[in-house]
Amino acid sequence: MRKAIITLIVLIIAVGSYLIFMKTNTITFSDALSNAMEENNEIQGEEVIRSIDITRRHTANDGDSQGHEYIKIEEEETINEIMEHTNDMRLNRNNENPEVCYFMSINTNHSSYDLIIGLDDYIWINDRSYQVEGENKLLEIVSSFDYE
Repeated sequence: MRKAIITLIVLIIAVGSYLIFMKTNTITFSDALSNAMEENNEIQGEEVIRSIDITRRHTANDGDSQGHEYIKIEEEETINEIMEHTNDMRLNRNNENPEVCYFMSINTNHSSYDLIIGLDDYIWINDRSYQVEGENKLLEIVSSFDYE
């Protein structure tokens, strides 16, 4: 009986530790982007997004591994729509490098922040890699644009 109680306690501690660890590795897209911008915020003041540059890179599956297409978004309404639809997207920190599908630069009044959006639900923001938990709203949005 005593062994069963000790085993149960150890199991509860292990599961609790795992859940706490997973919770600390999960972050929203808006928080991840805010963390990337945080250093400049403290030095230069509030960041305001002025434009978003997106380059779609063709993969070997597209038949043109060297090609790419580009769009520059400067309309405030479109920028706000992108940010609002992706704010609550859940990300898990990891060490994977995404297969590049889209390059995205978010240009603010102070700086530029680079994102890589991969096909397999991976996003790379500045120097951190994340895997999207659930629906990849950012990939859905950027793949819907008409590129030149």
